[in-house]
Amino acid sequence: MANPLQLVSLNPEVEAAASQFCAMTRRSYVRHIDLDDRDRVALGYILGLLRQVKGSMASLSRAVEIVLWKVNMTVYKNWQDGKTESWHDSWKPLSHQGSVSFNKGTKEHDMGNYPYTTAMTLCAMMDSRAREQLDWLALWYPSLNIEAHELTDHAISMRGDLVEICLAAFHAHDFFKAELQTHQLVSLIDLSTMLKNLCKLVHDLNAYFDTGYVNYKDEYVRKLSWGKHALPSFVRLWREFPKQAALLTALFKHPV
Repeated sequence: MANPLQLVSLNPEVEAAASQFCAMTRRSYVRHIDLDDRDRVALGYILGLLRQVKGSMASLSRAVEIVLWKVNMTVYKNWQDGKTESWHDSWKPLSHQGSVSFNKGTKEHDMGNYPYTTAMTLCAMMDSRAREQLDWLALWYPSLNIEAHELTDHAISMRGDLVEICLAAFHAHDFFKAELQTHQLVSLIDLSTMLKNLCKLVHDLNAYFDTGYVNYKDEYVRKLSWGKHALPSFVRLWREFPKQAALLTALFKHPV
């Protein structure tokens, strides 16, 4: 089992990998390396999605904070009223109402708890207020603690539930609608798209760097090759799941 501290560790290795990745994607560099045309197209697609997600992270993380705050306040009120329901009884049903749709909304997909865990951890790393709410929630449900708790399958599942709860909230679920409309300048439709794109980014990076399979398209893709050059350290570290959120946090510090 991976060390959970790696989930939020911006160590020198991670910082250097992000810097190297940015350098290797600059046009002046790409023009002079031996890349297959298909790799150039894939790399261009990845960079476009990275820029799109990076530009939305401030608004998205703020909205995630509001959702987590609502969950926290509800748990606290239930505790005051003497109610101590388990996560499975109180929040799991709500997570089932959150999904990601593609192909003009005709297909719904569960992108998977591993990409969802990366997405939730990234939001907490990008916004101190979202991190604070997640830490408060972890006082009630220790498996949500992204630093101190063992990274078990159950912990990953719960973090996946949180992303699905956010997806439900951004689809105008009545439980969250008032708070989001009051405290957000971004429309719920836009927030839904932002979270969808973040999950898509993590999933697509997994496909192009590791698995070769895109779940929401139900198709295989050519894994990104770097020609005759050595595998970038970013890609090598990306394949170590716990480091993904830290890698994206470091990457978003650079122009992409």
